[in-house]
Amino acid sequence: MRVRRADDEGLGGGSRLLSFVALVALGGVVALVLFRVYPQRVPHDGRPGFVDTIFASTVVVFGARVVLLALAAMLAVGIAFIVASIWMRARAGHWVMTFGPFETRAIDEADGVAETWHAAWRESQTEIDELRAELAATLSNAALLDARLRAAEERSR
Repeated sequence: MRVRRADDEGLGGGSRLLSFVALVALGGVVALVLFRVYPQRVPHDGRPGFVDTIFASTVVVFGARVVLLALAAMLAVGIAFIVASIWMRARAGHWVMTFGPFETRAIDEADGVAETWHAAWRESQTEIDELRAELAATLSNAALLDARLRAAEERSR
């Protein structure tokens, strides 16, 4: 079994260079953000409380800011993933059927109900066509009887 290398097929020299440049740019952005997040000085109060004592150090404030930034980044990526996932599933025709303990079969039931109503409509159309044919036959018989009745009345006069 031969192990495929990146230079065999797929990633060429240009793609590697582009990946390296993107990685260096990402590292630069992360370094810039960390530099800007580090506090220059922390203001001190005359009568510090417990929380003020904990956050009196620039390293602790920096750590708290990094944690908050990481949490914000994680939430942003998570929300983007959820929105993209729902959008792709909706485009593919898959619909959410369960949400926690709740489950819905509305789409399946709607398809079944629509088919039931469509079948009932077809049956009623068939019955309407049969009744129209019977009505036409009845009207022609009534016209024939009326003509015979008039002819009989004419003869009896």
